[in-house]
Amino acid sequence: MFNLYRCGNRRVISDTEDTDEILALQEKMLDLSNDAIFAWKLNGGIIYWNDGASKLYGYTKREAVGTSSHSLLQAEYPSDPHEFITVLNEKGEWSGNLEHVTKAGKKIVVEARRQVIVNSRQQKIVLETNRDITEQTRIAVQSQQDRNRILANALRLKDDLLLLLMAAKNDLAAEVETLNTLYKLNSNFIVKRDLPTVYSEILHAAITETHTSKGSIQLFDEDSRKLIIILSHGLSGKFQEYYSCIGLDAGSCGKAYQRKRRIIVKDVRLSPIFKDKPALSVLLSDDILSEQSTPLISSSGKIVGVLNTYYSETKSFSDREIRLLDMIARLAADVIERTNTEYALLQSEQNALKLVEELKKSDKNKNVFLNTLSHELRNPLATIVTGLSLMDMLEINPKNRETLDIVIRQTRQLRRLIDDLLDLTRLTNNKIKLKKEQFDLNKLAQAVVRDNTLIFQERDVDLDIEMGDRPVFITADPVRISQIIGNLLNNSLKFSKAGGKTTLSVKTHDSSAFVIVKDNGKGIDAKFLPELFEPFKQADSSLDRQNGGLGLGLSIVKGIAELHGGSVSAYSDGIGKGAQFTIFLPAMCPAE
Repeated sequence: MFNLYRCGNRRVISDTEDTDEILALQEKMLDLSNDAIFAWKLNGGIIYWNDGASKLYGYTKREAVGTSSHSLLQAEYPSDPHEFITVLNEKGEWSGNLEHVTKAGKKIVVEARRQVIVNSRQQKIVLETNRDITEQTRIAVQSQQDRNRILANALRLKDDLLLLLMAAKNDLAAEVETLNTLYKLNSNFIVKRDLPTVYSEILHAAITETHTSKGSIQLFDEDSRKLIIILSHGLSGKFQEYYSCIGLDAGSCGKAYQRKRRIIVKDVRLSPIFKDKPALSVLLSDDILSEQSTPLISSSGKIVGVLNTYYSETKSFSDREIRLLDMIARLAADVIERTNTEYALLQSEQNALKLVEELKKSDKNKNVFLNTLSHELRNPLATIVTGLSLMDMLEINPKNRETLDIVIRQTRQLRRLIDDLLDLTRLTNNKIKLKKEQFDLNKLAQAVVRDNTLIFQERDVDLDIEMGDRPVFITADPVRISQIIGNLLNNSLKFSKAGGKTTLSVKTHDSSAFVIVKDNGKGIDAKFLPELFEPFKQADSSLDRQNGGLGLGLSIVKGIAELHGGSVSAYSDGIGKGAQFTIFLPAMCPAE
């Protein structure tokens, strides 16, 4: 019989006069524990085994006592077992997680605590308590695996989103290029009425955008019922002579006209269209292996000719190239039809009324086309904006962040261009409905300045505001007034250099209110002032001009101001001397 008492830092077992009843009581108390509790000699077998150990491992006390705990439980240690015994012998205690094997062969994980004690015979006894944490360990391992799997999926998603970003960037760049090309063509068609210039710009756009140097435009001659080349580029005299006047039954151009759909010949040497035909040798002599012919069909459905491009290698067209050819052909056909209608109107007074109606219809079709085009571009743009918003919330490296910022800025510019085009179309068709209300023009101007302060700061251009102490009440549409003031500020910023200054002023005189935007920027040539507020007009109309946009902002300002019964004017002392824009609006009497 023995009990325990403390001696220094270790527990010592000594013979006592405790009764068997006390020992039995202690043993019953240990059996009540759900943990496995047993004792074993440091270099020997098990000397005590409680009921909790029997339940956990499946061995009875009779089976366990006297055997080595290491061999019985097949313990797997974090390090070499001999080193483990040495550490336990030196430090006198140890705690940690172990893997054991039950009698049934099941592997379990236990949270173990071991304490070395010395009995009266100087024998080292290890008291061990083990708690089953197999399920907790399994859950922890599963949780870690789940976290790892989620992390791996997140990384894959990040990579996919980055790929989507790059694809969106490329698609957006292509769409911007397409839109700019169409805008330039349309603006030039509006300004330039002579057909030779129109033909030249049509052909230049077609061969440039499809990456070739050879092309031609053929118009249908009603009298001869043949296609006549009216302009070509990069083609030999032999080619032009052969195709100068060709029937509708010859070549891909004739078939495109007859079928009213594009004909693409990927390899003229293999095409049945040119088999055993003299046209094949003409094409090959000009180093032409591929060609396409797109019929020029106007918005009214009338076919006026064919647009052809030729290639010195077998050509596969991208969706963008096909779409662009269609748009160029449609614009060209509308302009050609409209111009021919105008010429016919001048030549025949008898058909004057009919020709005027056709001209209006052609212009209406153009507006419908531009409106449809803008809406069609807004749909994919909305998807791109959504994807960019999601990307903007992710943590990405600086290089990808720079790329993302560029795409976001270009997307905003594209959206502004489309919105301007829609507003101009609505103004042209008198479809803008004003929602008028009474408000203080001073407060609205201050709000517009606040909205634009950041972009002016980014360009290092000062933006000041000047106004009186008393409010200026007007009855107008506040959203549209904010828009035209913002357009003037944006126009001023566009033509101001770093270190420049723009001032927004609100003034009154009698029953009129004036909003004045003045800057010390690039200035305006006096010759251009009369045309300044016309759509698609810009002082610098070259293809490599530094400032973007379509030249619609000022025409929108003029249209909205006039809808309110007001007007807008511009003044400049010349190039390099800044400019001043003034919006006139009817005002109510200043509040007392």
